[in-house]
Amino acid sequence: MKVVCDTNSNDLSNMRVVCDTYVNDLSNMKVVCDTNVNDLSNMKVVCDTYVNDLSNMKVVCDTNVNDLSNMKVVCDTYVNDLSNMKVVCDTNVNDLSNMKVVCDTYVNDLSNMKVVCDTNVNDLSNMKVVCDTYVNDLSNMKVVCDTNVNDLSNMKVVCDTYVNDLSNMKVVCDTNVNDLSNMKVVCDTYVNDLSNMKVVCDTNVNDLSNMKVVCDTYVNDLSNMKVVCDTNVNDLSNMKVVCDTYVNDLSNMKVVCDTNVNDLSNMKVVCDTYVNDLSNMKVVCDTYVNDLSNMKVVCDTNVNDLSNMKVVCDTYVNDLSNMKVVCDTNVNDLSNMKVVCDTYVNDLSNMKVVCDTYVNDL
Repeated sequence: MKVVCDTNSNDLSNMRVVCDTYVNDLSNMKVVCDTNVNDLSNMKVVCDTYVNDLSNMKVVCDTNVNDLSNMKVVCDTYVNDLSNMKVVCDTNVNDLSNMKVVCDTYVNDLSNMKVVCDTNVNDLSNMKVVCDTYVNDLSNMKVVCDTNVNDLSNMKVVCDTYVNDLSNMKVVCDTNVNDLSNMKVVCDTYVNDLSNMKVVCDTNVNDLSNMKVVCDTYVNDLSNMKVVCDTNVNDLSNMKVVCDTYVNDLSNMKVVCDTNVNDLSNMKVVCDTYVNDLSNMKVVCDTYVNDLSNMKVVCDTNVNDLSNMKVVCDTYVNDLSNMKVVCDTNVNDLSNMKVVCDTYVNDLSNMKVVCDTYVNDL
């Protein structure tokens, strides 16, 4: 074929141009311009996202590449295996060995590299610079500047978010830190375990005991606290104010104002996104709600199960039954609804309006 311009193609061999997204198997092609390609061998240009296997290529310009060996340029995100490359410029790379530059995010394994500039790196050994986010294991490095680092030992600077294990460090400035012991400053988000600290200023904290201030998002377990101001809190009991997003379990609270709440029972206000289980609530105003029963308003995105609701106004809804309005994107199962106004809807039965893009089964 000459042009394949759309989405979720499983097997596209001996083609010249594949212009869209989520291609599973693309072998012997010249140009693959979009996203989620599982197998892309012997190609010259892969210009987009989510490529699983890209061997012997020259340019891979996008995201989520699982296996990219013997390439020269990998410019985007979510690369799982990138060996013997020169440039890996984006995100979510699992294995990047013998490379020179990895400039983006979500890198799992990056050994013997010089520059890793982005996010979600799992294993980054013998590197000099890791400048971004989501780094799981970063040993013997000099600079780790971003987010979601799981294990960062013997480092000097970790400046960003999503750090899981950061021991013997001086500065951890960002988000999603799982274990931060003997630290002085943890300034950002997604902290899982922060004990004996003075300041935890950001998001995604799993266990925050004996703290004074937890000012941000993604907090899993926050007991006996006074102020929890942000997002992704798993367990927030006996609190007064939970003002942000990603709260998993929020019981006996008065205000939960943000996103990603898993279990919110007996609450009055849940105003944001990513709520998993919201029972007996009055207002759920945001996104990524998994289970929302007996609610009145659910205004945002990524809702998995929304039964007996009146309004679901946003995106990424998996199961929405007996609702009146679902206004956004990525809805998996939307039965007995009236309006589904956005994108990435997998299964939409008995609906009247589906107004957007990337609908798998309608």
